Amino acid sequence: MLYSYRDTKYSDSRDAVILAKCAGRRVLHIGAADAPYTREKLEAGSLLHPRIEEVAAEGVGVDVDT
Repeated sequence: MLYSYRDTKYSDSRDAVILAKCAGRRVLHIGAADAPYTREKLEAGSLLHPRIEEVAAEGVGVDVDT
């Protein structure tokens, strides 16, 4: 079965683990965009990278789709 971020709230536990690991650290987030859904997820508040920037001491996001 295929899942879409629109249909399922799959990211809560994954994001919680990632954010806990990033808290207070310098983070290089490879794959920071989620093309072609980047803008939509950013507007919905479900894009991971801005949340990493909130908890990390320093953060840089890179992606080939940005």
